[in-house]
Amino acid sequence: MLRIKSEILQFTGIFLDLFYNYIMSVKIIGGKFKGFPLKVPDSARPTLSRHRQSLFDMLESQSPGGNGFFKEKILMDCFAGSGAFGFEAISRGAGYVYFVDSDPGAISAIHYNNKKMKTDEFCSIIRSDVRLLKYNQTDWAPVDLVFLDPPYGKVSVSKTLEHLFEIRRISEKTIIITEESAGKSEFIEDKHSVLVSKTIGNTIFKIILY
Repeated sequence: MLRIKSEILQFTGIFLDLFYNYIMSVKIIGGKFKGFPLKVPDSARPTLSRHRQSLFDMLESQSPGGNGFFKEKILMDCFAGSGAFGFEAISRGAGYVYFVDSDPGAISAIHYNNKKMKTDEFCSIIRSDVRLLKYNQTDWAPVDLVFLDPPYGKVSVSKTLEHLFEIRRISEKTIIITEESAGKSEFIEDKHSVLVSKTIGNTIFKIILY
């Protein structure tokens, strides 16, 4: 009996490991790199594939014909983690992406994914807390899109955007996409124009203008 219980527990452990690896796997879901697996750092909380699919479908629907939303756009992927959002945008035709994260594991994963995908000419990788970025006169201009996926409930979206505006990294024309916990979403409607707000499961996505 003890042997049977031991074997059941061992099987359960293997199953849970496989299931964990499955749900934590992150792949590019559209564009020229569709299906490409991304390395995810231990510190990251990757967005579920179906949630990312819904987000990108929503963004692509803003373009004529339902595609081309990212074509040649300049992006900043903040609190980037694995860089899934930025690499997805590159896969769909983005012109350039700035990946920003302060976690060394995340930076290592982004460098790894960049090397595997051979996307050097389309991105820069910056190890920094986005809230501590400084103005750089030599290589600085407002980006077209910003993706903010900060640690849930720990970072103010509004204050982060204020900082990016002060250092001229975003402008009134920059489209900002935020991802937050539906239960801990920051109220920003009094400061920023929310164009779209969509809740998917426990996650809420917002498309806003500064």
